[in-house]
Amino acid sequence: MAQTAAMTLPPIQLVYAFEAAARRGSFKHAAAELHVTPSAVSQQIRSLEDHLGVPLFHRLPRAVRLTEHGVDFFRVATDTIACYRRGAEAFVAARARRALRVSMLPFVAYEVVLPELHTFRRAHPDLDLRLETSLALADIAGGEADAGVRLGRGAWPGLAATVLTDVTASLVCAPALVDGRGALRAAAIRDGQLLTVPSFAKVGVRARLEAAGLGALLPARDLVLDSFLATMRAAEQGLGVAVGLFPLVAPWIRGGRLVAPLDVRFPLPDRYHFVCRKADRARPELVGLRRWLRDRFAALA
Repeated sequence: MAQTAAMTLPPIQLVYAFEAAARRGSFKHAAAELHVTPSAVSQQIRSLEDHLGVPLFHRLPRAVRLTEHGVDFFRVATDTIACYRRGAEAFVAARARRALRVSMLPFVAYEVVLPELHTFRRAHPDLDLRLETSLALADIAGGEADAGVRLGRGAWPGLAATVLTDVTASLVCAPALVDGRGALRAAAIRDGQLLTVPSFAKVGVRARLEAAGLGALLPARDLVLDSFLATMRAAEQGLGVAVGLFPLVAPWIRGGRLVAPLDVRFPLPDRYHFVCRKADRARPELVGLRRWLRDRFAALA
């Protein structure tokens, strides 16, 4: 059989026909397996031989037997089909995993979720959890995410909200800003600044603290940062006194990154909630995530 001048790779369907015929030792049996006619298998094998430029089978009266070239190409065919099957099965399995998009602010993600995320993945190995941590919270009702963690009163249009934890507030700062008795140093009040975020400024946190009799402990200047995470890091670096939200900052206190110079905490009307669309509230994966998040917030305290 003459070699072609410029050989191109044979179509993959010809490889399937060849592998079945070689494995079954019969065009007829290969045809039954592939749900085609024996003549179709014969034509495909002939086309494959033309592509390769060598005979692959000895045609016997009631069977076929591989030639030396056929034995060599059978290894190629089996490896090719096995590789395709493994890749296709992995592709389908990956797409079959349930994807769950969860929106939350960076501090919640970094300090509450990520440190123990491995326990959730171990309990839900078939779930593809995707955290979205933008300061611009996703529109869950509009389909931008499946669920989220929100701080508020619990009334979000179109969403079902479940309380994860109550929230209290207290002043926090770097250990260097307190004296040996654990009280704020006078210089921290006189020369420092109150670290806050836009949402705190909007609800008048300074005025609330002054009304609670803490005006003498507040620096005169405000430094408004873009996120609660940035505020806590600025406080950790000794840039001022901040309003810490508990239980979120409790690990920072226990770890010595921050101290709370006051003996009191003030309850806030806002609480952390797990939110999702009302129609999705009973989805098993959301029920599992809600329960896990509630346990995570409880562990912070």
